Formats: sequence, structure tokens, C-alpha cells
Amino acid sequence: MYLGLLRPGDRVLAARAQARRLGVDPRLVMAAYAELEREGLVVRRERSGVYLARTAHVPGGPAEQLVDWAAEVLLQGLARGLRVREVPALLERAVGSVPIRAVCVECNDDQLYSLCEELGNDYGFETVPLELERLVRPGPRERSALSQADLVVTTSSHADEVRRVAGAHGKAVAAVDLNPEWSQQMLDLLEAGAVYLVATDARFASKMRAMFRRAHGGSNMSFVILGRDDPASIPAGTPVFVTRKACERFDAGAALPVLPGMRVFAPDSARRLLRHLVQANIGQEEE
Repeated sequence: MYLGLLRPGDRVLAARAQARRLGVDPRLVMAAYAELEREGLVVRRERSGVYLARTAHVPGGPAEQLVDWAAEVLLQGLARGLRVREVPALLERAVGSVPIRAVCVECNDDQLYSLCEELGNDYGFETVPLELERLVRPGPRERSALSQADLVVTTSSHADEVRRVAGAHGKAVAAVDLNPEWSQQMLDLLEAGAVYLVATDARFASKMRAMFRRAHGGSNMSFVILGRDDPASIPAGTPVFVTRKACERFDAGAALPVLPGMRVFAPDSARRLLRHLVQANIGQEEE
């Protein structure tokens, strides 16, 4: 597209054809197309193929998308009776005064780490990790963490159990769904062949196997648990997903194509978490 050989709306080569042309594994091309779709540069159509997005513009693409997004936010502010210069101060008031203290609950170290990291880095939450077993049988430390929490965050798979315990402590629960883009990318890759997941906790492997066991190609999912398995056993050229916690200890080198990381939460779940943050800040102003 940058060279003018393709135009917006044109169909690009199918993954297998592109892989033959480049001499690489088709799963790498599929992962690359998924990343381009997240960036808004291509559109994947079921049973039709991959097409260049009609709005895609490579030179300065991300910067131009930022400009469009900022202009849209300001336009919405104008529609609500705000002056443009008032919008930044309003956003600061909505997120900048009251930190949310969240207890994150999961059954394995890898997902627990990801929950805490994303809530801390992206949302500014103060987080305390708590394993599900410790929540069900809380000791003094766990009871203290719950008493100080504004919110308990877990994944949908543990929502009922966590709500039971958190409700007894009078705490609200945000049960988040995981990013569907990651699940779809994994399904696409598994259908094409082997995929390795590198993690630190065998319980994460058990949970992922259960999640994908009925998927077409689910048997193509393999795991390397750091500290237990040898990462050198991963065949060269095989796509690899590395959990955030495992990234601290895993060096893929040049032989392994590591799939790009994604945010943990589905958009609707992110919206609910942001509402908690904004409500806490706006609510303080009203007191």
C-alpha cells in the first residue's frame, strides 16, 4: 500500500499463499494479519479473505488515528455543552483524584499477575493479588486486604464463588471477560497447526486446555512451564504465546516467533472498570 501497489479495499494474499511467497510458516502470517487488523489496517471477512481497510493510511497511521480519536472526544464534549478547553480538566477530575484499591483473585499465578499488571499500569488501580484458595479460606492477611478494598476483580470463570465471599465482606465484584481478540487469534492459529504457550504455573495450562479442548485443532496446543519444562523443546518456527509473568524469565531468541501481547480485558469489561474509577472520583466531589 505504501508503494501504491495496493489500494484501500483491495484483497491481500491468503495466509498460505503469502507464507509460500515469503518462505515462512502460515501461522506467522495469520498472526501478522491479526495484528494488522488490531491496528485498523486490514479487515478479515469470514470465508472471503483479508482486505486492506478503506480508511487505512500507512504513513503516520497511529498518529493520525490519535488525532481522529482526540477530535472525536472534543466533539462529544461540545455536544454536551462543554468548551474545548474544559475537557482536559474534566477528564483529570474523573480519574485523577481517587485511586481504586482492588483485590485481584485468580486460580493461577499467570492470570493473577496479568490482572494486577493491567489494572495497575493501564488504569492506575492499587492492586493486591489473592489466590482463589486463599480467598475461600481467608486468614488475617486476606481479611485485611478485603476490608481495605474498594473492589474485588476476578475473571468470569470464578465469578459466583468470588461474589459469595466478597459479598459477605460487603465488597463489590467486577467479573471480567478476557479479550476476545486473543481467543480468536488462538483459535485461528490452532486450526493451522501447533502453538506453544509459555507460562510459570501449571494451573494456567490446565485452565487453557479446558477452555480450548472442544475447539477445532485444540489438540495442537502445547505448554512449556518454566522451571519444569525445557524451553529448548519448542520446535523452531512454532508460534509462541508467552504470559506476562513468564516474559520476565523467558528469552525466545531468534528461532521462535513470539505472538504480540494484548490487553487482558474485553472492551465491555474495561468499560465497567472505568465506570468504577470515574464514579469513585465524581462521587467524592459530590460528598
